[in-house]
Amino acid sequence: WGPGTFQFLIGGNKEGVVAAAGQAGRDVEADRVEAVAAGQRPPFLHVFGIADRDFDRTNRPQWPTPGWVGRNYYLDSIEIENLLLDEDALSAIPENFSRRSAAGAIEKLSATAIRARMHSEATGRLWWMTCKQFLAEYNLLRKLPFPGDAGLATMGSLAAAEAYILAAPWFGSTANALQARTAQAHVHGELTRISSLLQAALSSPNDWRTLFAGKEIFEPVAHWVTSGKATLVDVARSVGRIHAQPGRTPTQIVELRDSIRTRTGF
Repeated sequence: WGPGTFQFLIGGNKEGVVAAAGQAGRDVEADRVEAVAAGQRPPFLHVFGIADRDFDRTNRPQWPTPGWVGRNYYLDSIEIENLLLDEDALSAIPENFSRRSAAGAIEKLSATAIRARMHSEATGRLWWMTCKQFLAEYNLLRKLPFPGDAGLATMGSLAAAEAYILAAPWFGSTANALQARTAQAHVHGELTRISSLLQAALSSPNDWRTLFAGKEIFEPVAHWVTSGKATLVDVARSVGRIHAQPGRTPTQIVELRDSIRTRTGF
């Protein structure tokens, strides 16, 4: 990324990142105006957020689009920890401590064995991920634009209050949709649909790496690889160091870097 070119701030979860990036963007713009007025170069020129998509949509197809002005980058994978599900990197980290095989020989876990364990962890979470995705989709629908404070302090009657509420799109469409989604038949049908998609992902070479929760897979796998003798942070750092090597960086991180460099001129 280049020393001194980027400064990283940790914003927490997706909502925290979006809020922090928005506030930082406003601060940078205020600093820019002040610096220009003083004939100086502003300390920072651009602000971007990098967030998990969770169960929402990625905007990765837009990253290379000329003229794209989005502030926040939403990854392809559910969580950024999914990028750590790299069996080649995990097999090469120094924390992959030697152990004795059944025959008594000293050996390390192979990439093949690590991949099989990661896939097994994902498979064991099929129905939990199905449940999580259903609830996440329901939650996103619940959060669709809700009628806010319109500043109508002069609203003068019950009829006016009722009309304001019932005219809001949320009450006309979203509320009905939410009620329909609570029916047992609908829940059953949606869980069946989602589980079919996830089962198909488990049958593919790599789709499961993006559709299953990365943190939940990485934690037990990292503990297994290191025989419990290294922290998750240390393992993540070691994988990151390998990813920083030429030709080892995950494709979407390369695309993210290229997009930011193109948009900023670095």
